[in-house]
Amino acid sequence: MIKKFDGFEVLNRFNTVKNNDKALAMAKKHSLIMTAGTDSHFKFNLGKTLNCVKKADGVEDFLKQLKKRKNFVIGKESSFLNKFCVDSRKIFAAGWGTGWPLGRRTEVVIKLLGL
Repeated sequence: MIKKFDGFEVLNRFNTVKNNDKALAMAKKHSLIMTAGTDSHFKFNLGKTLNCVKKADGVEDFLKQLKKRKNFVIGKESSFLNKFCVDSRKIFAAGWGTGWPLGRRTEVVIKLLGL
């Protein structure tokens, strides 16, 4: 199954260090392309993780180097507060305030924060 993948996202700002490390280990083990998740859903997170090469003469050259695994990723996991703020939006979208008992809301918060 793993051979069907060209690469793995090894740095996702909203993953835990443990999950990013697992993805990194898997990518290294199978010689996959390693990328950072740059699909920010909020403007305050733009540019916090980057996919880089030493030098590229345009998009095609960048992609060529990526395929040759001559790239590197820059960034780090988000702070707990940042994750909480982003996950709070998910909580509201998931039915916060729809009459669930307080215990259920607490379970949703804990689940979304990965605690």
